Order: sequence, then C-alpha cells, then structure tokens
Amino acid sequence: MIKKHILLAGLASLIVLPGIAQTLTAHQEIEKRVISVDETGEETVAFVPAAMVAPGDTVRYVLQYDNQGGEPAEAVTLTMPVPEQTDLVEVSTPLETTIVSYSYDGGDTFGPEADMADDLDPTHLRWTFTEDVPAGAEGQVSFIAILN
Repeated sequence: MIKKHILLAGLASLIVLPGIAQTLTAHQEIEKRVISVDETGEETVAFVPAAMVAPGDTVRYVLQYDNQGGEPAEAVTLTMPVPEQTDLVEVSTPLETTIVSYSYDGGDTFGPEADMADDLDPTHLRWTFTEDVPAGAEGQVSFIAILN
C-alpha cells in the first residue's frame, strides 16, 4: 500500500511530502454562494467559481482529491488553512470514515473541536481518513465561511 500525506499550505498551492509517490492528487477550488429568485419567488442557492468576492459573501473552500494510482492510498490526511479574514460556518464530513480536527495555532497541533478554545477561530482544518482511499477513487472535503 502507498502512504500519503497531502497538505494544502496556501489557498492555491499543494505540497506533497518528499519521498512519497504522487498518485493521490488534490486541487483547491473557491466558490461563492449565489442566491437566485425565479419568477414564482422561489429562491435557489448555488455555489459557483469565485471570480470576485467581497466582505459579507459566503464562500466554500473545496479540496478535490483523486487517487490516480493502481493501489489504495493509505493513511490519507488532507489539511487546509482557514483564511484569517473569514468566519467559519460549516465543515464537511463527506464520509463516516473521515475524522475532522481543528488547529488554533497555525497548524502545529490538531484536536477535536470540543477540545479547543471556544473563543478562538481555527487556523487550519484537517480531514483524516480512517480507511484507505481505493485506487481510482475521488472525492472532496470542504468548509464554508463568511468573508469579513
């Protein structure tokens, strides 16, 4: 099995730890929430690629992953920074085999949300897969935040 650790260090960069085969790839997308109203007055909420955002906008940060290798990826961990100028609203837990942990110290340490200080904003989020990511599998993790 192939061991993987992927770290999204900046909002648009991906770092794979040295010495690890790069068959699990990831890329980040930033989407803006758009609300439209049809002729009957019914609202529809959608997320579209964020070309431009402003304070008060709701934004979704998505990390798409894809195991392009021929073997399952073992011990996968995905980490994303939470921009300082945002208020975290919601964190995705896409699979029952994914554990989300939070860092409040720049990504040095992580723990369950309940174990962290209530009055601080997280600086990073980490999704740890408790099962291997099968060969050919793809998916995404994300969080939603409001821009200050």
